[in-house]
Amino acid sequence: MELLYVAFGWLLGQFGQVIMIKFNNVLRRKKVKKTLHVELEDLRYNMAGIAQKAHLRYEHPSREFLKWLACIFGSYSGPEKKRIDIPGMKNELVNLSDSDLNAFYERHRRTNVVIGVPRQYLPYLEQQLDAISLFSIEVQRTLLNIICQLHVLNHVIGSIEWHYKKTFDETVTDENREAIESNIDGLSKDVGWRACYMSNLITDLFNRWNIQDTCHKIRESLYPQPIPR
Repeated sequence: MELLYVAFGWLLGQFGQVIMIKFNNVLRRKKVKKTLHVELEDLRYNMAGIAQKAHLRYEHPSREFLKWLACIFGSYSGPEKKRIDIPGMKNELVNLSDSDLNAFYERHRRTNVVIGVPRQYLPYLEQQLDAISLFSIEVQRTLLNIICQLHVLNHVIGSIEWHYKKTFDETVTDENREAIESNIDGLSKDVGWRACYMSNLITDLFNRWNIQDTCHKIRESLYPQPIPR
């Protein structure tokens, strides 16, 4: 019997630390996942708002796009939720006639500009990069893709700001001014495309995490299309 106790103690000494590490990793993964859900939900909401600006300004009227937008806003549970009349927005979209839809786009085409869109950040995710290894390879790949895409998007937003400031430069010729405004349009469409793409990445991630989410992905053909370079 004493030999059995000794053997049991030896096993605990050998594997106890491994078991504790695995147990702590499970707890940490659960905590990180919960916090990331909140942060990524906020980011998806912001991405939908950016996509809205680009789509309404540059793309053809699309009831499907507006319904997707209402779905993103409807699934959002963050602090901005009270500012959005989701049922009213959905009812309006369902009941819009084709002429009203065209008028809706024309009305917003003049006022929606991507200039002034704030840079977006994921402070918690970037502080917890070591915790990414706690998730599956697919989730790791998606999270890293989101981070990379966010850095690119912020770079493009910075380029839009730089070009926009150039429009106030009195030394710029009319020909160069037209080129600058054309670049702003191209960069703005690129921002809209990336915002839709990142929204879909986040929706994919939530589905993979089995998070209850009523939102669906938007078809790529409805992304604001960047100008080919």
